[in-house]
Amino acid sequence: MHKFFKRLSLKYQYLLSTFGVALIACSVIGLLLYFSSVHELRKINEEQIINRLFIFAEELEIQKDIMEDVAYAISNRIYLVLILLKLFS
Repeated sequence: MHKFFKRLSLKYQYLLSTFGVALIACSVIGLLLYFSSVHELRKINEEQIINRLFIFAEELEIQKDIMEDVAYAISNRIYLVLILLKLFS
């Protein structure tokens, strides 16, 4: 590889070196942007999961309240039916 560079003119050596440095710099910047984007996506994903879990918990709470109301209504009806049966029997 070193012999290859010696055979090239100084202008081409300078040009290849410049391209090499630019390529390395662009690669480093690209990697930094990539890892930053991955971090942001993970953070957004976690926030969305947490929001979905809160919504799910709220829905479960609403369903629990509805079921409690239904259970209360059923128990009152049974109680009333028992009272009516005792009164009319």
